[in-house]
Amino acid sequence: MRADRLLPPSLSARLVATTIALVALVAVLVSTATTLALKSTLDTRLDTQVNDALARATGPWRVGLPALPPQSRIDGPTDGPGDGDHEHGDGRFGQAAGTITAVWDANGTRSEMPTTSGQRRALSTHALAVLDRVPADNRAHSVDLPGLGPYRVKAAESSLGKVVTGLPTLDTRRTLASLVGWEVLLALAG
Repeated sequence: MRADRLLPPSLSARLVATTIALVALVAVLVSTATTLALKSTLDTRLDTQVNDALARATGPWRVGLPALPPQSRIDGPTDGPGDGDHEHGDGRFGQAAGTITAVWDANGTRSEMPTTSGQRRALSTHALAVLDRVPADNRAHSVDLPGLGPYRVKAAESSLGKVVTGLPTLDTRRTLASLVGWEVLLALAG
């Protein structure tokens, strides 16, 4: 089959077909550029939030205090400001729900993940094994934590031990999926 048989017979029909094809191509290019730009922005923001979470987790740790209190000091009945355990009263040390923190030091291995109800949940040994492999190279890394899903994490290490903290990437993925969904929907409607 020859290429000229695929084109409409009249010149005006060919111009309309060419215009539609160019508009569709530009729409695809703009959608792709928008998605990539948004992904880059969201990844940068998430990495900044991971850096901030690591700074909060290592603040007391840097001066020789444990990043996580011993289990006996977690969420007591008199928990709150001024009780001496450096918490905000909800067991999170200023960390957002879903933020994971794991510590390997002279006191052993400890971990936590604040929940939306203000409780702290320990991480599984499988998740800790994944986090233990994160290098303390001053860079954020993507990991898939068993039972929790994809996270962006960063590690810090000193003579006192190692701290790894991270945030889930689920919100970033949902935002990108929503954008792509709208782009497809608008492309089909147009």
